[in-house]
Amino acid sequence: MCRARNSDLFVAVRNLSRSVALVDVHVHDELTPVRHTLHKMLRAKIDAGWTAGDGDVLEILATLKVTAGVHTDYSLARSDPFVVGACSTV
Repeated sequence: MCRARNSDLFVAVRNLSRSVALVDVHVHDELTPVRHTLHKMLRAKIDAGWTAGDGDVLEILATLKVTAGVHTDYSLARSDPFVVGACSTV
């Protein structure tokens, strides 16, 4: 019987000023068992089309879930909050 070995990356861009999620992305990756430490870069594509207003405070959250058979592990990373500035044209 084969047991699942995979990772799931969840990335969200949150607008803290308006208490809404602007973007939610999920990246699933199948893992192959190896005898050494696995170093792998996972990338999430954030599509354009969402907006935030001048002065809004945003933050990016990333959660990684790794499953190996019956074992599951989670980790979390978050950006420092940052402020959206208005574009000015001259």
